[in-house]
Formats: sequence, C-alpha cells, structure tokens
Amino acid sequence: MISRSNEYKIVIATATQSTTSLMNVHIPYIGSASFKDHLVITNSKIELICRRSAKVKLDDIFYNNNSSLYQQITKALLCYYGLVRKYYPIVSIKIERSGMQGILETYIRSELEISQPLEPSYVLHYKLSETALQNILQETDKATLLRNALSHYLVANAKENEIQRFEKLWKSFNAVYKAMTGKNTDKDALIELRIFALQNKGNLIHSNKVSKCLTMLFTG
Repeated sequence: MISRSNEYKIVIATATQSTTSLMNVHIPYIGSASFKDHLVITNSKIELICRRSAKVKLDDIFYNNNSSLYQQITKALLCYYGLVRKYYPIVSIKIERSGMQGILETYIRSELEISQPLEPSYVLHYKLSETALQNILQETDKATLLRNALSHYLVANAKENEIQRFEKLWKSFNAVYKAMTGKNTDKDALIELRIFALQNKGNLIHSNKVSKCLTMLFTG
C-alpha cells in the first residue's frame, strides 16, 4: 500500500471578515479510487487538506493544471464563488506541506501575485445550492463538463459587455447540453436537447418564453 505521507494544507483567504460556514465535505480527486480530500468553505476562506504520496514543489502547483492539487483548487473556487454570489478578491494563498515531523515547508502568495479568477463586477443573482454544487466535485466525465459549464457561467456574470457575456453563456450552454445528452457532437446533442425540450414543455416555461420572443424578433 502506498503511504500518503505528505499532507498539503491549502488556505485561500478572501477580502471579507464573515466566517459563515458554506460547505464542509470530503471530495474525490483524480488518480485515487478510495482516498478523498477535505474541503471547508466559509465566506472568508477556502481550506483544503490533501494527503499525497508524492512530494510536490509548492509554487509549481499553480502551473500544472493536470495535477490533482490544481484540480482541487479549481473545484473549490468554483464552489466558493457559486455560493457567495459576489466578488471577494483573493488576498492570499498559503500552502503548507507537512509530514511526520510537522510542517516541512510553506509557500505564500500575496494578493499582488494572484491573478483573480473573476472581475469586480461579478454578481450572481441565481442561488446555487450546496447539494447542486457537489455534483461538480466528483471525478466523472459529467462532473468535468459541469465544471467547465459553471466556469463559463460565473465568468459571464462578471462581464459588463453584452457580447462577451453572451459568448461565455453560450460556451456554458454548450457544455451543459453535452453533459445532459451524452452526445459528443453539437449536432447530435442539439437534436437530443430539442427532443427533451418538446417532451418537457411544462418544466421549461422561461425557455419557451425566450424562444417565442426571439422568434418574433427575427421573423417580424
């Protein structure tokens, strides 16, 4: 059995003093079928506890988007901004690697060194539940598509330019309908989505209203 002797504690602090608890879960990570990481989210910070067998150079975590630690940070940020629904800039990121002897090394990135994931204009009017967000924390093809969709959706809600907002919303929609239908091509996915819409008119009231308005707009 491989020993996971390296514990990585990742704390992402944001610019708010509220300590309201938003999420406290254990989440799977890529490359492990049984072990999970611990994620705690409050209004003011994100905390991840991850145990790994490998020793990772701490400042390299931010540049390797294929690593499990990078992926867990991405998941956590998506959940955080989905739950707080407003812009709180990240003021610091602290990573500690610990072993049997205690804390072995520490890396801190300050606000000036951080590329903020969203723009200050970000606001989310639609409330996302913790239960719904837990779907993106899994390690499945569907969860990956949903993370991609949510990422574009959150960025769209930070765009003041309507063209840029529409582009991000469209990319989010693309990921959603592929996740819903399980189809790989846009054509096949849209066909399945149209069938679904026709069979579930009662559950798509707002979509039907928008469709009628657009039809009237473009057909006169």
